[in-house]
Amino acid sequence: MANHKKQPTEAAVCEIRRRTRRKFTAEEREERRPVGSSNPALQPRFVYAIRMNFPHRTAILCSLLLAGSVAYAIEPPLSLELIGDAFGISAGDVKALRKGKRVGGELSLASDNELALSVGLRTTASPADLWTYAVEGRTFEVDPTIVQHGLIGEDAAESLAKLTLPDVEIERLAKAEPGPDINLSTIEIESLQKITASTTEPSERRDSLLNGFRQILQGRVEAYRKGGLEAVVPYDRGKAKGGAPAVELEHALGELRATQKLAPRVYDAIAKYPHSSLEGVKSDFYWIVHAAKEEVLVTLSHRVYAQQDDHIMFIDHRYYVSHTANSMQVVFIAVPAETGSIVIYANRTYTDLVAGFLGKIARGIGRTIMRTEIKGTVDAFQRAAESP
Repeated sequence: MANHKKQPTEAAVCEIRRRTRRKFTAEEREERRPVGSSNPALQPRFVYAIRMNFPHRTAILCSLLLAGSVAYAIEPPLSLELIGDAFGISAGDVKALRKGKRVGGELSLASDNELALSVGLRTTASPADLWTYAVEGRTFEVDPTIVQHGLIGEDAAESLAKLTLPDVEIERLAKAEPGPDINLSTIEIESLQKITASTTEPSERRDSLLNGFRQILQGRVEAYRKGGLEAVVPYDRGKAKGGAPAVELEHALGELRATQKLAPRVYDAIAKYPHSSLEGVKSDFYWIVHAAKEEVLVTLSHRVYAQQDDHIMFIDHRYYVSHTANSMQVVFIAVPAETGSIVIYANRTYTDLVAGFLGKIARGIGRTIMRTEIKGTVDAFQRAAESP
């Protein structure tokens, strides 16, 4: 007699995925926790700093989710329920999403220095329209915080030569030292310190520091292209721990295990880069400058685009962020609806501002502000995508 096994329901599959998502071990948490007096979470002004810094800095961070994306082919069958579960959107919210309501989800956190949110919405734009919108680079035009950007070709130096910085960021470079105020490696910091010590004339020093920073970015781009995340050097935090974008993005990939099941080619393309196959996909590198008030933030992004049938998916790895955050992973999925598309995307940002003793309070504040800023960015994206 044939043995007919009962197949698990979709809800059961979702529950299994939820329970098996990888978390940091106790040892990993301890390794990543800032220590000593340099830990901003131990300072009395920490919560104040969070409240003061997040309103404009989170605007920079949240806007990154539309500015840069990696996209890969999706393997059918792909139900909205499974996608929603993978990105923290409940079954009830999926039903509301099908009816046109915008919904939000909570993503699981694997460390104490994360902010992670997801959003789902309906748009009248078709997946094909969204695809064209993305690959043409029009997403940069949506984000009001983006003041500069450039496609990095084979000659990274040529593209980065167009990058400029305001005086406040030049001074940040001039004062570079190990710690939380700037994201650079030990060698990178020493290179800027030598420039500062060897030049006294203001205009000459400014030009030398800017060129020195461009060379640092060029080195990071070339290293990533050759070795992927393994080649991303950590930031020098001095006596504090943390500032390891490669480790953070590896763990962010771990949180995409469900995506690996749903879209294995997508997952493998980003997880195994540069040894993965990019057949049928488009891969780009960008430098991007975001502005908020007096500060600007420079990021390096790896983006890959692909589509299959009527589905598209984007993932963005920001493997370098000049300050405020350490790294970022963004996922964007668009599936066809009766009219237009249903879009789900998630933003996982790593920042030392929410780590440490008062991290729970800081993360609560950060999520609230982040959700508000994401809403503004999403509204702008939706208006632009649906415009003629």
